[in-house]
Amino acid sequence: MRPLSSLIAVLLCGALTWAQNASELVPSERPPLHDPEAYETLGPVEVKRNPDLTLPVEKIGKMREWLWEHWSGRRTSLLIEIRYSYEGDRISSFWYIERNEQGRWRLAVKYERLLVNRQHPDPNCERFKEDFHAFYDVVRTELQLDKNGNSKVIPEGEARAGSKYLLSLRDANGKELTVF
Repeated sequence: MRPLSSLIAVLLCGALTWAQNASELVPSERPPLHDPEAYETLGPVEVKRNPDLTLPVEKIGKMREWLWEHWSGRRTSLLIEIRYSYEGDRISSFWYIERNEQGRWRLAVKYERLLVNRQHPDPNCERFKEDFHAFYDVVRTELQLDKNGNSKVIPEGEARAGSKYLLSLRDANGKELTVF
């Protein structure tokens, strides 16, 4: 179950939003070294905020559609996304749809960002950070929760624009960890 504030954040900005149980979202195994030529690739897709600071819903919807199409078709793929924080800090995300070392399909996400100490502009205060997460089930869900506060899964064969659903990213046991 997603908290209301998390759902509102997803609906307003379409960003990757951590679920209430984010403490259970622990870094997974690193994606193996990849041969970029072996992956069907989209990107880099640069996601910049609109003048009113909202995110471009249609662009994020297209990325969501691309991820769903490749996940549901079990196609080895890579989406490269570049976003910026409100302050303008760059975050690069690499979304790998691939088999893990045991042959199980996963969506492995690697985030790269430079953490900046804004109180001390000394260049030596900058740090590079990487995070890795793996999800073993991806399902499309309605934008709004049902009356009981649960996600409603959209049937696989139903055609829908990426701006009209969320992707529920789940662990190996089917537990939703986050949405995109």
